[in-house]
Amino acid sequence: MIGRPTVMTETVKQAILDGLVSNLGLANICRQPGMPSAETVYLSLSRDREFTDRYTAAKARQMEAMADEIIGIADGSHPLAEGRDANERRLMVDTRKWLMSRLLPRKFGDRITQELVGPEGGPVQVQAQVIDVAMLSCEARQAMRVALRTALETAGERAALS
Repeated sequence: MIGRPTVMTETVKQAILDGLVSNLGLANICRQPGMPSAETVYLSLSRDREFTDRYTAAKARQMEAMADEIIGIADGSHPLAEGRDANERRLMVDTRKWLMSRLLPRKFGDRITQELVGPEGGPVQVQAQVIDVAMLSCEARQAMRVALRTALETAGERAALS
């Protein structure tokens, strides 16, 4: 029995990219005869920067195709919508929208903005104050050390998580 190819030729890579642009998932592409396993594709993606860039571009084009597909599903004109009621079509649309928002969030994700303003809509005022620690009591200096240490530890934990 002949196994799946483990070498990613340019022809195989292009067939994968073409499948993605045609709105096929990688699992479906890899099930086709002569195609490598998904594991082989992912291994190639981790090793071949040029293929990774082309794959990323193909996934973006796939999301564009999915956006076009959504319109047909919603209005019932797409072959996938044939014989389905409104709730089934809504689920198909919502699933595609969710996937698009995760794979291409800058284009299809929800936009959340945040604006910081000062009093009466003006700019935020920042004030700095110089403290002469030599003038502080021993208790106040100790409290400042604890506060600074806590702030540095918290910042370090945040940096380690990101």
